[in-house]
Amino acid sequence: GQAIGITSAHTPHAAGARLDDAAAIRAAVDVPVITMGRLTADAAEAALADGRADLIGFGRPLLADPGLPDAIVAGDPEAARPCAYQYRCIGNIFLHRPLACAVRPETGRPAEPPRVAPRRERVLVVGGGPVGMEAAHRLADAGHAVALWEATDRLGGLLVVAGAADPALAPLADWLRRRVADAGVEVALDRRASVDDLAAAGVDR
Repeated sequence: GQAIGITSAHTPHAAGARLDDAAAIRAAVDVPVITMGRLTADAAEAALADGRADLIGFGRPLLADPGLPDAIVAGDPEAARPCAYQYRCIGNIFLHRPLACAVRPETGRPAEPPRVAPRRERVLVVGGGPVGMEAAHRLADAGHAVALWEATDRLGGLLVVAGAADPALAPLADWLRRRVADAGVEVALDRRASVDDLAAAGVDR
């Protein structure tokens, strides 16, 4: 089943589930009211404009990308890695495990400076699923010249299928595609990788 029940009050699965509660409280009190609950940046702005709350709190989305507030201020909230609401963060509480995030490996770990390659290499990533896209943009961000080959006509791999079953996953595929493009990765679709192809690619890795 979906994440309902014990998390419904503090981390609701239904988007905007606490907005009506916040509006009712705000109508009855004279102090600022903060609400939250799986709100996109646009939905949060609408709630503020409608007067249903004075402030919006973000929890899970900040675990997925602490840079979300900066992205909102810059007018480009889609630049932040989206939360996919897969509840690794909450699930680990019940398993007595450290904080983790299903979409951001760095969450819960000590901060590290951005990695810079000691020398620029030509790198080929085979497979444009979520792992391939993640590897490709990180390698490019580190300073490598990266090519990404995908055997099908689109990037995303099984994340596309998963996104059809759970719409919360679809924005992650879109975000990864954007990051690959923004990082300058050379993408080749409908490109299979045989042993001969790899030998002829002329890459360092």
